[in-house]
Amino acid sequence: LYHVAPLLDGESLRDRLSRERMLPVADALRIGGEILDGLGYAHDQGVLHRDIKPANILLAANHALISDFGVARALEEGGGERLTGTGIVVGTPSYMSPEQAGGETMDHRSDLYAAACVICERLCGEAPFASRTAQMTMSRRLSEDPGSIRTTRPSIPTGVDEVLRKALSRLPADRFASAQEMGAALRRGSVDPDPGAGEPTPVPDTMKKGKLTLWEELRRRKVWSAAVMYSGAAWAVI
Repeated sequence: LYHVAPLLDGESLRDRLSRERMLPVADALRIGGEILDGLGYAHDQGVLHRDIKPANILLAANHALISDFGVARALEEGGGERLTGTGIVVGTPSYMSPEQAGGETMDHRSDLYAAACVICERLCGEAPFASRTAQMTMSRRLSEDPGSIRTTRPSIPTGVDEVLRKALSRLPADRFASAQEMGAALRRGSVDPDPGAGEPTPVPDTMKKGKLTLWEELRRRKVWSAAVMYSGAAWAVI
């Protein structure tokens, strides 16, 4: 019996974070989306990772890969009972969900919580609820709600901030239902909508000409000029 694994030419996300405390927003969100893609596949196969953290994310060929399934467990037994039972605590404190830190029953939404912690660390330089000790971190995670990461880095899109706060909800029921859903929301929120998008810009009365605004008149003239040019070109050909 032997095990075969690919040889990857790259580094871990932890290695990169040791050089760059904060990653560019677009880069961090791209990696986050790829992590969620990988988790979505694992969860669809009935596997819960339980230890998502930067050291277990490998960067190779400009793509993020999830590694180290050493503490992974099947989400369900053949009879339907969850294998990750009460009282068992595994994982890394800085990225544990509240239910994981409390040794309670976990499901795939615990992995989504950890993924949100990793994304926050890449964007802000530290994981949510970071404290001096692991005990303090877990205590805050069990008792506090997540704050806005825009207070640390205002350039982060509002939509991304909302996605991460939802993924970091203390109750699993308040998080995203799947990695696919979270990934889609993260991609949608990666660009802030234009506050004025879809609304016409008010035009002062002094800029109006008859019943048409100046902008409407210019548009009308542009169309008329194009028609004249087209007709002139046609006559020249004849």
